[in-house]
Amino acid sequence: MIVSHRHRFIFMKTRKTAGTSLEIALSEHCGPQDIITRITPEDEAIRSELGFPGPQNLDIPWSRISAATVCYTPREYASMMRRRAAPQFFNHIPAAAVRRAIGKHVWDSYFKFTVERNPFEKAVSRYWWDTQGRDPRPDPEDFLLNLAPEKLSDWHIYSIGDEIAVDFVARQERLVDDLDILSSRFGVDISLPAKRAKGQYRQDRRHFSESLTQLARSRVELVCWREIAAFGYHWPNLEPSAES
Repeated sequence: MIVSHRHRFIFMKTRKTAGTSLEIALSEHCGPQDIITRITPEDEAIRSELGFPGPQNLDIPWSRISAATVCYTPREYASMMRRRAAPQFFNHIPAAAVRRAIGKHVWDSYFKFTVERNPFEKAVSRYWWDTQGRDPRPDPEDFLLNLAPEKLSDWHIYSIGDEIAVDFVARQERLVDDLDILSSRFGVDISLPAKRAKGQYRQDRRHFSESLTQLARSRVELVCWREIAAFGYHWPNLEPSAES
């Protein structure tokens, strides 16, 4: 997640949508007062090699401590209170928590955007990411049927009160074109790094309709029905429908 006071934008980072690569790219244009959340050590190494600023300004002000009740479990919140440790912004923080932490005026006046991806394709990507290093890998259907809903759907990250709370939703399927739109808006060149973050773990590149069983498909449709309806995703096409 990034809050750029320099360019007056807020990037809400979703999962399995090239979000880390985009966060690295956006970091290039951030100033010293901007909020940049942490990514994995491997991805931070990529950001550092490029000479872009890393994690900064993560503490949520104590004056807005109520935001922590959205970001953390009761146990984590109690531990922070005992240690007097300030709650912090993190990469996949939900929109409701960001609005509380930075204040409604900043939230309302800044341009907010995110990236969404076909939920069926995202589910396959999630399987390969979460099961890397396992031998043997679990059955894909069993894995997806037992996966927590928040790992299948990113709706809660960019919605508030079940309504989309950002100004622009880029699509992973057409990300280069959508980044051109954002580049024009902010007056900077937003280009994904040549060395892509988290890009080498998936071994099966078949279309999702060949990878997901009927039960797995139904699970995705049940959990992700909001984004499927909002953006016109449907089986078996990767691209949103013409009406979206």
